[in-house]
Amino acid sequence: MDRAQHVPVLAGRVTALLAPALAAEGAVLVDATLGRAGHARALLEACPGLLLVGIDADVAAIEAARELLAPFAARVTLVHARYDEIPAILAAAATNAHGFMASSPLPQALSLYACRGDRRASACLSSSPAAASR
Repeated sequence: MDRAQHVPVLAGRVTALLAPALAAEGAVLVDATLGRAGHARALLEACPGLLLVGIDADVAAIEAARELLAPFAARVTLVHARYDEIPAILAAAATNAHGFMASSPLPQALSLYACRGDRRASACLSSSPAAASR
């Protein structure tokens, strides 16, 4: 699979927003709409101690992500599931998430949630000109 075929538009911004909360060794990121794993890969590259739980309802997306994330295999858990299964997935892994991201129904929008100590932050990003002007 050619990695160059998929370039996530917001990878730099997503990394800038989430990396501070995911910098600690053993921090856990849940990517609930893994897809081709572009944002997840950028965060795995930026945060050497990061553990990823990648979730997607599409089996083909999970298989594509497995190939794209092979260099990080020791830090990646991929799960074929839906949103409502996330609490059970985290419970089975005996972990809490330090960061969460999921694509929005809005075109090219991504919702982010990060926890750092007792402080929480969230953001909704968009590469859509219409959404950016709001």
